[in-house]
Amino acid sequence: MPWKNHNPINLMYNYYRKVSDWGVDIPTTDDFAYTYPDFNKYKKFYNKMYICETQDIPHGPIGTEPTQYPLVMKPIINLNGGGVGSFVVHNKEQYDTVKFPGLFWSPYQIGEHYSFDLIVCNGIVVDHYCMRGEKLQHGMFDYWELVESPEQTFKTLYNWVEINFSGYTGCLNLEVINDTIIECHLRMGDIDRFGDEELMEAIHVLYNVGKWTYDGQRTTNFYMSALFAQYGQSFSININLCAEVFNHLTYYQIDNPKFHADNPPTGQRLAIFCGTNLEDVTDARNIAIALFTPDIDGKYTDALANYRNLRI
Repeated sequence: MPWKNHNPINLMYNYYRKVSDWGVDIPTTDDFAYTYPDFNKYKKFYNKMYICETQDIPHGPIGTEPTQYPLVMKPIINLNGGGVGSFVVHNKEQYDTVKFPGLFWSPYQIGEHYSFDLIVCNGIVVDHYCMRGEKLQHGMFDYWELVESPEQTFKTLYNWVEINFSGYTGCLNLEVINDTIIECHLRMGDIDRFGDEELMEAIHVLYNVGKWTYDGQRTTNFYMSALFAQYGQSFSININLCAEVFNHLTYYQIDNPKFHADNPPTGQRLAIFCGTNLEDVTDARNIAIALFTPDIDGKYTDALANYRNLRI
């Protein structure tokens, strides 16, 4: 079973019935990628201070004096994702109250937030997909959309990979604000939810024989919306009803709080909805908002695309 520890082949069986499921292990989660023997020389890129160092970005561990404000405080290493443990500090007075060990500071980045899925073969980027995130609050997003990557941003990433990932073969996910890399993951990001069987089979071939063979019909339209809610409450939804009303989507996922720990600091994620049309995706989310019990606090729904229109 090569897809470790998240198996997209099983989760999207209706789309991926013919995708191979044998051979070398394929890292699909950060915890497995960090300990993957073939990636041992690259796991240092999970250290976010090292990522800053490679880009000449001011940074330092908690206890050192920041060079500017506002700052973003993050765990130096976070294998859970989702912005866990991160927050913004606006001035020295706030910074001096922060006492948590294992954090570091860097300048707070403002601008477009992208998630790049890069396909890398022996240190060279041979294909890529770019998702743009529509922001809500710190660490939370309204939706992600597949877009054409900004030319200068892609050039920056291409050069960074060429310098830092000599010999690397596999998927590489980079989170980027404008042209600044803020996170690096030795795995794919969200391209496994496209429903593209040829793409997933090509990824399987990449890890097994080190060649990029994709020749399918490239996905050009894709959206993924998320539904967040307040912490401190348990939410439930009729799973059987979900199977009926969301079956037109490419993929949907109702999160199990026991296994989904990668929540941002501002809210817990309840579900995601994926498809080729933004209206379909957000309409499904609106239905889910009505189906979840207890009620979701309005601050998590009022600003959502296509939901605020219902309030008018």
